[in-house]
Amino acid sequence: MQTILQKHVPAPSFEYCLALWHQHQFDFKVTRPRQTKFGDFRVRPGQRACITINNDRNPYGFLITYLHEIAHLVTYRANPKKRVAPHGKEWKANFRQLLIPVLDVSVFPVSILVPLLRYAQNPKASTASDGPLMLALQAFQAETAPAGLSNADQGVPLNQIAEGEVFSFRQKTFVRGALRRTRYVVVEPMSKKQFLIPAHALVKKV
Repeated sequence: MQTILQKHVPAPSFEYCLALWHQHQFDFKVTRPRQTKFGDFRVRPGQRACITINNDRNPYGFLITYLHEIAHLVTYRANPKKRVAPHGKEWKANFRQLLIPVLDVSVFPVSILVPLLRYAQNPKASTASDGPLMLALQAFQAETAPAGLSNADQGVPLNQIAEGEVFSFRQKTFVRGALRRTRYVVVEPMSKKQFLIPAHALVKKV
């Protein structure tokens, strides 16, 4: 666990993250990237709780996801006989509490810390739902890219694609349309169907 954390979280947060693992006692795995989630928390009867996080998260995103999933574990154990919403008030309170020790410029760059402080006031189910925080994290994503992989290979935020331009997202091709608040209307050329994709979503130019 020490080796994994030293590799994946910002150095100033290492001791804190390791202490949380010792305190809460869970299995931990770093997995291949998953399109639908950055990490997850699972528990089965008679087994230790297990937390997994995608291996392509940069250190700052990895740390946020690590605390996000531990908050699920803390919430689950504090409410053994009560059903609570997965990202309800109990989880939000636990997540905020876990974030407090790392909300500092010694851990996060200011460009991430500012939107993270705002996000921490009312955390959403996923950091991907918070545009400013996601864009700030994406600016550091090159740190975890495999050797020889450029930023363009990883993708660019959808808001950098011009209206009418073709791009791919999750192995499908779309044409970018107009912005609706925080999402773009996009059209799939083959089916002519319209969809909404967050402005900060990473896409690839075609």
